[in-house]
Amino acid sequence: AGSGARAAGFESRRAAPRRAPTPVPAPGLPRPAMPIRAHCTICSDFFDNERDVAAVPCGHTFHCACLIQWFDTAPSRTCPQCRIQVSKKHIIHKLFFDVALEEQTAPDAETLQNELDKVKAQLSMKEKEKRECQAVVDGLRDTLDVRNATIESLQKVLGETEMLCSSLKVPFPSQTGLLCSPLPNGC
Repeated sequence: AGSGARAAGFESRRAAPRRAPTPVPAPGLPRPAMPIRAHCTICSDFFDNERDVAAVPCGHTFHCACLIQWFDTAPSRTCPQCRIQVSKKHIIHKLFFDVALEEQTAPDAETLQNELDKVKAQLSMKEKEKRECQAVVDGLRDTLDVRNATIESLQKVLGETEMLCSSLKVPFPSQTGLLCSPLPNGC
């Protein structure tokens, strides 16, 4: 009776109308967030469409890259979750998840939090960059102020020197008279 119920349930699932396959986004476009709340127990990150999800025969799932690294570095090839022996050739390297279109349009809280954290980190870096640039600008302004003061004092000295030179060029009337008068004794 149990297998008949299972078969009937299977038949009813097969008879249900199939959803259209989820469209694959064009390269370079953001991929929709995966609505399941599962995570890789190796790296502790949630599964998303950015990295491939792999499975081992016991049913546990991990990021494919994490699982490969686990097998390359672990002393024995076991499932990272339940530690049963696993052969590398029995790994399912890429699992595909059907995501309904209505689920694609509403990003989950974890995805939004990750995006917020990324934006906050970028903002922090930009603010640090701005502070560093402002320090350079302030230093250049100080240097400019010093150089402007130096130019101003040099212009003052130049003006005083030019006045001194022009005053030395003016002939004195007593000296002018001596130069213009005929020499005594007819010389």
